[in-house]
Amino acid sequence: LSPTQTQEIMSWLQSIPEYSHHDGPRTGTPVVPQTEREEIIEHNGKWTRLKHARRKVALFDGTICHLPPILHRLSNTLVAIGAFPSSHPPNHVLINEYQPGEGIMPHTDGPAYESCTATISFGCSDVIFKLWPRQQHHETESHS
Repeated sequence: LSPTQTQEIMSWLQSIPEYSHHDGPRTGTPVVPQTEREEIIEHNGKWTRLKHARRKVALFDGTICHLPPILHRLSNTLVAIGAFPSSHPPNHVLINEYQPGEGIMPHTDGPAYESCTATISFGCSDVIFKLWPRQQHHETESHS
């Protein structure tokens, strides 16, 4: 990405609204999602503080609504450079905000990341990734 594109994205990140439990009707009654999908829709496009970690995340799920223009352009760039096939462009964007010294614990990504994922880091120094091939369930059992 060019310095101009990077600056544009960094500025846009500052404009993402914070999620509030009172984002629903103005009755003062918190909105209580009925299903996991409703919760995803309610949080979509907003910073949400994770309960199990100090960081906050913003999910932009392109299967629920169109990605914001800036993320759509980034998606097109990833397709143009061959990081994603044009038949399967990025379908959602998960933005994690880490403070200095923070990171993410080892984990296995869910099915949304099955075939392809891209990680882009802005505004930080070194980023270290340790990646292993995904093991099939029967392989995991044989190693126990």
